[in-house]
Amino acid sequence: VDLSTFGSGDVSIESKVGSVRVAVISHLSGTTYRLNLSDDLLAGPYSLEVGPEIRDVNRNRLNQDFDGVAGELRDDIYAAKLQIDLTPPVVRAQSPGDDLVGVVQFVDVFFNEAMDPQSFTPADVEIRQPDGHTLAPTVVMPLTESRYRIWFPARSELGRYSVRIGNEVADLAGNMLDQDGDGFGGATSDVYVADFNLAEVDLQLTSLDVVGNELRAGE
Repeated sequence: VDLSTFGSGDVSIESKVGSVRVAVISHLSGTTYRLNLSDDLLAGPYSLEVGPEIRDVNRNRLNQDFDGVAGELRDDIYAAKLQIDLTPPVVRAQSPGDDLVGVVQFVDVFFNEAMDPQSFTPADVEIRQPDGHTLAPTVVMPLTESRYRIWFPARSELGRYSVRIGNEVADLAGNMLDQDGDGFGGATSDVYVADFNLAEVDLQLTSLDVVGNELRAGE
């Protein structure tokens, strides 16, 4: 577009508490432009409107509704709703989280909100075995927006396994993990650490009674 026709007066950003002023509009590359705001945005909903008097290099005005009539006061304004999320995520639970028996080959972790699956990969996870050696996860799979399954090679060794998830795992808004709950995500203290125990099966047959045509087992 012709940047001389694209100024702060062509942009409206409104929140529940008032207007947000655009300080500078800069051309990044091609058809991409950046709105630099005078103040940081607070968390919450915003409405954005742009146009309609912005022109391209051939002096054509905005035609947002594609009707061939450019620069219409309402129909050719670009409008969008924005939601600013500044609350960082936390892991609220994992499964297994206590004793289990048999073979284990995955752990499910439950976050308090929808997460960005691109930010959560096997490289963000460390599984430590009872003998102290680490076990490399193979896949991190989203089951829902906030529940992820961490797969690793099946293990049957008894003892406690620890699970560590890195602090750079992020929600959809880019807020990183805040496991210590101080409101600031991505710190060393925000690494998630928990464990589970692969235990022995303690069910035993201790007696057997024959009553008529029935067998009764005792534990």
